[in-house]
Amino acid sequence: MGDICTSERQDRIGELPDDILLHILYFLSIGDVFRTSALSTRWKHLCTLKYTWITTSQLQPWISAAIRCNLQELENSIGNVPLPDNAFTVKSLTVMKLKITSFFQVPSFIKLSNLKTLHLSLFLKNGKGIAEQLEQLFSDCCLLQELVLNIGISLSIKRIKICIPSLRTMVIRCPSNRRILCGCGITIYAENLKVLLSINCLNIEILPCDLSSLNYAYIEDDSDSFTQQTAQNALKLMTGICNVKSLTLSGDILKHLFFEENLQDGLPLFHRLTHLKVIPRKLGYTDYLVWKDILQKSPNIVSSRMTGY
Repeated sequence: MGDICTSERQDRIGELPDDILLHILYFLSIGDVFRTSALSTRWKHLCTLKYTWITTSQLQPWISAAIRCNLQELENSIGNVPLPDNAFTVKSLTVMKLKITSFFQVPSFIKLSNLKTLHLSLFLKNGKGIAEQLEQLFSDCCLLQELVLNIGISLSIKRIKICIPSLRTMVIRCPSNRRILCGCGITIYAENLKVLLSINCLNIEILPCDLSSLNYAYIEDDSDSFTQQTAQNALKLMTGICNVKSLTLSGDILKHLFFEENLQDGLPLFHRLTHLKVIPRKLGYTDYLVWKDILQKSPNIVSSRMTGY
């Protein structure tokens, strides 16, 4: 008899696979869906907003329901479905990941006071007004610690300013097959930045110039176009990270620097640099020359190595 009672108390629904549970959730009302998130960690995971089949007309009530349930993580991976304005007023939100391919606009009122992680993938044909929209968004993220920007925007913008004093980790990536950001500059003011990753984006200005909090930087560029301008951009970026402790240079960074006149005089002193790793895309004699110049400006280097892909 005890076995029968134990069997009756088993969570039969909870034993079902995720695919079936998600199918069941599809037929529930929005309020009931979010109420199930209180049952367990697994149900909370199932109720995470993954907009794989939601249309624009369905999005508004979903977001509204999520706000009432103190949503903490929001991800929209369907780029042509814009978020409603109230998505930017969720005080409980700590993680936001957005992919935008058609239209990007933030409302005049933003309340993301607890947001700590922001991932933005912007692939737009027209970048008009994007810089202003991004600056407005960043200005209201006072606790943001991690920012990832995947950017492919037509060159109707000159410079993007990122002023986030609380920022700890910054990733900027421009896909190599959509190298349309090269003429756009990015200014980063993040006095507490610890990690910087820049991929295919050399035109970066880092403030303050004596950034002493930076522990690790990864700089990569796989462009086959080497000009005086790209050389100046690469040198300016190296100057901005001169206080880094550990540095990885990948792709064609050394080849860009080689085109800079009087490189030895232009390179800053990397007095905190202890670990340097160089991964050239196509190893050449010029890579060795620039590597040597950097080492001569690194008096406290402990480990330095060059490897191929």
